[in-house]
Amino acid sequence: MLQSSGQTLSYRKRRYLLKQRRQLAHQQARRTQLTGQTQSQQRRYQTTKPGPTSTRRPPLMSSTPSVRSKVSRVNSHQSLSAPRQKGARKTEEIQQIAISPALKTGIHSSQSQIKSLKPPRRETPARKRPLLYPMRLLVMGLGVGAIAGTILAVVDPTPRSTLLTGSTEVLHVPQASTAQALPNASSSAIGSNSSVGTTLAEEATQPTVSQPRHPQQLALDALKSKIGQMADAQKGLTPGLYFLNASTGATLDISGDQAFSAASTIKVPVLLAFFQALDAGELSLDDKLVMRADLMATEAGTMQYQPPGTEFSALETAEKMITISDNTATNMLIDLLGGEDTLNRQFRGWGLQHTKIRNPLPDLDGTNTISPQDLSTLMLKLKRGELLSDESRDQALKIMRQTRTKTLLPRGLASDATIAHKTGDIGSIVGDTGLIEMPNGQHYVATVMVERPHNDPRAQELIRKISKMTYKVFSQAQPDLKP
Repeated sequence: MLQSSGQTLSYRKRRYLLKQRRQLAHQQARRTQLTGQTQSQQRRYQTTKPGPTSTRRPPLMSSTPSVRSKVSRVNSHQSLSAPRQKGARKTEEIQQIAISPALKTGIHSSQSQIKSLKPPRRETPARKRPLLYPMRLLVMGLGVGAIAGTILAVVDPTPRSTLLTGSTEVLHVPQASTAQALPNASSSAIGSNSSVGTTLAEEATQPTVSQPRHPQQLALDALKSKIGQMADAQKGLTPGLYFLNASTGATLDISGDQAFSAASTIKVPVLLAFFQALDAGELSLDDKLVMRADLMATEAGTMQYQPPGTEFSALETAEKMITISDNTATNMLIDLLGGEDTLNRQFRGWGLQHTKIRNPLPDLDGTNTISPQDLSTLMLKLKRGELLSDESRDQALKIMRQTRTKTLLPRGLASDATIAHKTGDIGSIVGDTGLIEMPNGQHYVATVMVERPHNDPRAQELIRKISKMTYKVFSQAQPDLKP
């Protein structure tokens, strides 16, 4: 047994002192070992530069294994030298004092020293992407453009096909009309007598150049809505109309391609067929036509009051058909030109889609049909000389300027404007078609047809109002957008 100062120490005190000595010796050894390792690590990092991706650290000295080894050694020694019944209490006491504050302080200080030797992490510079932001802006611009185009298409679905004439826009204008719109165009470049006519809608499919919309077109778009409201307020009236300014290309179309009862407006294509036969040498203006009884018709005209067998010149018959809307004269010319079937084939050759003669005049039941667009097409072709020679064109327009019924389209025009036109009037429908030449040098074609209750005078008044509003738009250099 160990002795100190001449006194015998108890078993517990001896174990405690022995343990303290061992701990101090072990701590001193660990300090020496850690100091050597730290110096070695410093020399290594000074001589060898670590790579940018090196992330390995020096092995840390964990206190857990050493502590466990100490506890196991102490436990084994205790089991040999101490009584078995006291083993649990002694082991618990040894575990409580196994890790002394001095040992913890030494271990933690060593770990902090090792961590301080960790090489600094190299910062990777941000990769430059010069095209990233321009590409983002481009994608965003395309998206905004697509959204804006969709909104515009929904808000304003009006077709944007245009034709460049000077600095203005031409909408729905045939390619052949380009020469008419340009200042130095000649009539020979517009068309010839032998050319086969096509409708304005078909010709409008020619390649065009997009330009800002003409102010007249914007005003007519607003006018279209107003006319619709006016028609809705007039119960029983159904209008169909087609206006086109050949100089600017501005159009006003409300059911223009729908078939209506032609009434006396069917006489316009008959007149053009008459002068086309004249140009072909099939007849002359001085030819004598005999009025037969089967061709005589009631209602309009004065020839019906002459006895059968009376002779009229071809020119006089054509004049009476237009100026006083003589139905007998119309039947005589239809017979002269080969009959209804022959004329209908000729009309189809001109591109007229709804023009058809089914019965002789006066056709009070309205079986003969035509459309506002067909009539405006004819008037425009007449002005251009596409179907007739210059002489026949001028003579046909002269006859149409002498129409005596001036209560419809002419009522909406200024006093210095001229109109070559033809009216039509039966119980169920009234209409007027014409070529209007304005003092500003421009001209436009106009056709208005209104289905109505039998002989309802509101139809005539509606045509007069429409004529006045459209003339106001076409005659102004900068038309009011709220006519």
